Amino acid sequence: MKTVYVKDLELELVLLKARLEPIAKEAYVFGSAVHGAVAMESDFDVLILPKRRLSYQRAYDETWSALVKILARGLAPHLVIASARHDPEFIRNAKAFRIV
Repeated sequence: MKTVYVKDLELELVLLKARLEPIAKEAYVFGSAVHGAVAMESDFDVLILPKRRLSYQRAYDETWSALVKILARGLAPHLVIASARHDPEFIRNAKAFRIV
């Protein structure tokens, strides 16, 4: 089983953060990536809480285009776009690290 280490994704995470800052109120990486490594059979989980007045489609398009670099590393991005209705405590209590 091939593994990608999160520390080796530093450039991709910097680019992802730069792309998300204008559109996301908050953004998190969660799932197996928070343990420092992602197996190639796993996915790379990203959750964003878009800024107000941003359409779901624009949030998805902007985020997905930033995730292309992650995809190029052989990982399958899993994108979750949260709404104001999502429980913020659930998001914050999940094993995740905040990127925005």
